[in-house]
Amino acid sequence: MTSPRVLHLAALILAVVLAAVTPLASTSTTAVASQQGADLPPVDLDALDPDRWSLSELVVAPGQTIRVTNRGVSAHTFTVREWGMDVPLPTLQTVEIVVPAALQPGDQFTFFCSEPGHQALGQEGTVTIVAPEEVLAGQQPADAGASSERIVLETRDDFSWSLPSLEVVAGQFIEIRNPGVLEHHFVVDEWDINETISSGEVKLVQVPDSVAAGQQFLFYCSVPGHQAGGMEGTITVIAPADPASGSDPNPRRTEPNFDRFLPDAETLGTGWSLVRTGDARAVVPDYDNASAQIFPGQGRGATYVGPNGSRATILVLPFSATGVPSNQIVEAIVNVQVLMMADWETDLRDAGDISPPAGCDAANRAGGVTSVYTLPAGSTVCQLRSAGIAIFVTVEGAYAEWSGIEAADQVVTRLLERA
Repeated sequence: MTSPRVLHLAALILAVVLAAVTPLASTSTTAVASQQGADLPPVDLDALDPDRWSLSELVVAPGQTIRVTNRGVSAHTFTVREWGMDVPLPTLQTVEIVVPAALQPGDQFTFFCSEPGHQALGQEGTVTIVAPEEVLAGQQPADAGASSERIVLETRDDFSWSLPSLEVVAGQFIEIRNPGVLEHHFVVDEWDINETISSGEVKLVQVPDSVAAGQQFLFYCSVPGHQAGGMEGTITVIAPADPASGSDPNPRRTEPNFDRFLPDAETLGTGWSLVRTGDARAVVPDYDNASAQIFPGQGRGATYVGPNGSRATILVLPFSATGVPSNQIVEAIVNVQVLMMADWETDLRDAGDISPPAGCDAANRAGGVTSVYTLPAGSTVCQLRSAGIAIFVTVEGAYAEWSGIEAADQVVTRLLERA
């Protein structure tokens, strides 16, 4: 009997032939390529838990690329029956799908998740086909500057926001996500905005074009008791970059390049594989950004697996120690370490008798063993104060010939050499 996997692949191949697109590439990203839409901007769509899409309506042209990312931990698919398409969405991987070239403007289809029960719970939307000229006419001009950069803001069920303050330009989009279980609201009175964000939902709001640089606004959650519990923040309007001069009038908005500290698996050595990447919550699910003054952002992270069951996690956070007492810095660092070592029997120590890895302004360390397999484990936090970065590394098992704290130190050294 033909397996479901073979039937699934056959359906995909048939859809590709009918749509006159190139075959799927054998890379970590699934790509269905089409030359017709080469000049069209891609459309981003996220699959969210529980059973939601980030957008319920898509307007695309034949040949245009839809970039679909599973931001949750549950299994999801991107499915359009009429296209013969039912594509699995691996967690935290982006799948690129090209709209079939044979479609005509005015066609409408339903896209949904084919996992059992997901469509019935609301994980579906409408995709409308338009002419390529209509898509291009709706694009922002190339000199729109920072207004095309989307800010991601998350609600927290402890009555806080992932970012206590935002810097925006006129016309910029703010993407608000609710990864918790409580309902929250995003309110800016002066903009006449009051959005309800239920559990698992994502909403987009746009900064009014009428705002001026230097203005400040309060944003808050209007659910009774939430603002009083601390769920509010400040939005500051700044001037956009000047494309003619090539200069940015707001250099403080430049974020560190986190990705240069997140290597390919080959950089760690033979036998290592990258299994997950994303922001802090993607690699440390319980991360709550409780010390937003010291770590003002979600940063980036990655998890790798290596020989003999070894595992390494790297988390790179924006780091600000200016004007913060040293005991508060240590407490904030330890809080993140504890989250990354939740399954360890741990010996927290700063290893003051060991010099920091070369290149670190200071280092915080912890050692222990994993609770289940009793593997040696180590954690090193490298503070790069001048760069505004803190690098958290944990290693369970061995890295090359090292284990424990020494293994974590060696990974930090390797990252700094590569960067």
